[in-house]
Amino acid sequence: MRTGASKILFDKNGRLPGRGVYLCPDVSCFGRAIKGKRIQKVLDVPRWGEDLGAQTKKELMGEILDLLHLCDKRGYLKMDWGQKIIIKEGDIVILSEDISEKSLEPIIKKANALKSEVYQLPLQEYGRPCSGVLVLNSYPKKDGVLEALRFFSRLTSGRDSA
Repeated sequence: MRTGASKILFDKNGRLPGRGVYLCPDVSCFGRAIKGKRIQKVLDVPRWGEDLGAQTKKELMGEILDLLHLCDKRGYLKMDWGQKIIIKEGDIVILSEDISEKSLEPIIKKANALKSEVYQLPLQEYGRPCSGVLVLNSYPKKDGVLEALRFFSRLTSGRDSA
């Protein structure tokens, strides 16, 4: 989205005023868009690129952290994997990016068996030290959390989940 001052902004919902273009939320789409000049011409800006990708990731991560905070406040977020949190069918498992491969494998295996989705994020930004969190399937706004996680995952890795 280009604003009047020739500044490009990320507009996930397509609601900001100004001239915009659609760009699929995939790391490969961003890569092609940065290499090509078509979007520069459409938006009539002299340059854009890496900073938009970084800005988009930062804004999405902020949205996810806000959603997790709200989920936590309402009692639908479980933390502290040291106490053997039980994964149930349909829960969303969010693991820290720096979790060890040894710890990651059994969690993914169990989550997959229960049709639970698994994502890896920089959870240190959550403000509480943890290796993982669990969004309970019963959370009424679970779909919003899933949408943001899928979008972020596609944008950062080109795939939907771990």
